[in-house]
Amino acid sequence: MPLEGEAEAPVRPLDGFDKVVLRVPRSDTQFCTEPCDALMTNWGGRSGNGIASGSSPTCRMGIRQSRPIFDAAYSRALTFSVDTFSRTAAALASRGFVVIAPNVRGSTGYGLAFQKMNYQDLGGGDLQDEVWAAKLLAATGYVDPKKIGITGGSYGGYMTLMALGKTPDVWAAGVSQFGIVDWYTMLQHEDPRLQEYEKSLLGDPVKDRAVYENASPIKYLANAKAPLLVLQGENDIRVPKEEAEQVVDILKKAGKTVDAKYYPAEGHGFQKRENQIDAVKRLVEWMEKYLK
Repeated sequence: MPLEGEAEAPVRPLDGFDKVVLRVPRSDTQFCTEPCDALMTNWGGRSGNGIASGSSPTCRMGIRQSRPIFDAAYSRALTFSVDTFSRTAAALASRGFVVIAPNVRGSTGYGLAFQKMNYQDLGGGDLQDEVWAAKLLAATGYVDPKKIGITGGSYGGYMTLMALGKTPDVWAAGVSQFGIVDWYTMLQHEDPRLQEYEKSLLGDPVKDRAVYENASPIKYLANAKAPLLVLQGENDIRVPKEEAEQVVDILKKAGKTVDAKYYPAEGHGFQKRENQIDAVKRLVEWMEKYLK
């Protein structure tokens, strides 16, 4: 039955949250691709303003039918998800998927303390926020908790790899777009500006070697259960092709389901219209195949 109204619509409570609501726009959600808000408060002893939850203070969702896809595309450090057009979210929502883009720990817009919460903890607390966002999807009753996928680009691609390897029972499919698999190999191949940015998140690569190792999906990736599609630009100087090749090699050797598409003359993100269209088509087809 379509859920309508601009008032707050409560969902089933989640452990650790005192308030979980969806704000749904007035429309027939059977065909809704317009985003609505999901608000979670008071988790981990924090309450009040935007950094209150310690999880996803705000999420964007498009509701239609009951086949979920969890979208981590904006889950990257020092930025945040806003209500704006996303070709990936629009394509998925138009095909019957629920799409959620959480602002996890490390996102901007919720205060400096929230922004710094994943310092030397990449793939730790922020990954748990992704898992809680998946739990939110299940709590709505709109989705099957056994059919949740994850995707993202750059840091979102990293989070996709980390999620599949470190929390393998949560996800049924994944698409990693130019994601990091090993912070040490990244440090060797990435451009100098990104090297300094990486150090600002993880610390000194010699003194803090354990931090780098624990934050690298390569440590956990062989545990992945969900089929993975890798999309990568061949000329990416920020997250070099070697990262994607490592992912494919590890999963093939472990007997996992994996496929990859490398785009010639593309860098960090796809600029050519034909490649943008191809990437979205491949992503949607992958999720259709494994989340039905």
